[in-house]
Amino acid sequence: MSVEFSNAYQEILFENLTTIIKQNFLFQTQLKLTENVGSEKQKLEEECKQLEQRLNDAFVQLNLFSDKLKDYDYIKAAADQLNDVINEKNRIQQALNDSTQSNNMLNQTISNLNNEISNKNSEIESLRRDLNNLQQEKTSALRTGDNLVSENAHLNNQLNSKISDLENVKKQLDEVTSVS
Repeated sequence: MSVEFSNAYQEILFENLTTIIKQNFLFQTQLKLTENVGSEKQKLEEECKQLEQRLNDAFVQLNLFSDKLKDYDYIKAAADQLNDVINEKNRIQQALNDSTQSNNMLNQTISNLNNEISNKNSEIESLRRDLNNLQQEKTSALRTGDNLVSENAHLNNQLNSKISDLENVKKQLDEVTSVS
């Protein structure tokens, strides 16, 4: 044999061996899965038999119960009472749903009012800082004496404006507080 033939022969032999090994792995995997399915099938069949037995027992008990409930008036009264209970349950559920919806709306309103109060408090704090700054400017202007009259009038106007803004915010805050 030639070397080329021998090499080609070994290469083909190796490829065939690789293919056979792969097929063997696939077959073993399928076999294992089939074994698992078989054991699961047996378990399910056993459970099915148990459920059938329980179903038969339930039918026997149902027949016994049926024999005991031959009085039509008793059955009708029980059905009427059950309907009354269902109607009452539905009424209570509707009332609960309405109450929950109302509570959610009230919680949203409270949240909005709390946000508004927080915003108004921030405005008040800002106005207070502005008022303090204006008072410091006024004091500084009084100390320096430069343009005392015009500066004083200007600062008084700004101060009065800020006080007015502060009173408006306080009124709005009081209104929001009284609403909540």
